[in-house]
Amino acid sequence: MLYRLKSLMEENTEVLAEIITNESGKTYGESVGEIQRAIENIEVACGTPMLMAGDVIEDIATGIDEMMIRQPIGVAACITPFNFPSMIVFGSCPMPLLPVMPLW
Repeated sequence: MLYRLKSLMEENTEVLAEIITNESGKTYGESVGEIQRAIENIEVACGTPMLMAGDVIEDIATGIDEMMIRQPIGVAACITPFNFPSMIVFGSCPMPLLPVMPLW
């Protein structure tokens, strides 16, 4: 899903930048830069599942093994400032979505 989002943002960068320019009063160049940064944040989130594997540590004490399993814990929200409407959202929201997304 995140790869598809990245692809759609790349295909529609001009339209999204125009919307940000009209909504926030930024220059068009600043808006394009913000969209590019948002796309980069999504790329980072796409690569993160490789780092999210659980860990098992054997014998932390006699007869005791430790296991960490990543699981979703609830709802996530993001309140963004008016002057960075997409960059802040995509800097923080893709990561909480990862535990609930299928990894195929």
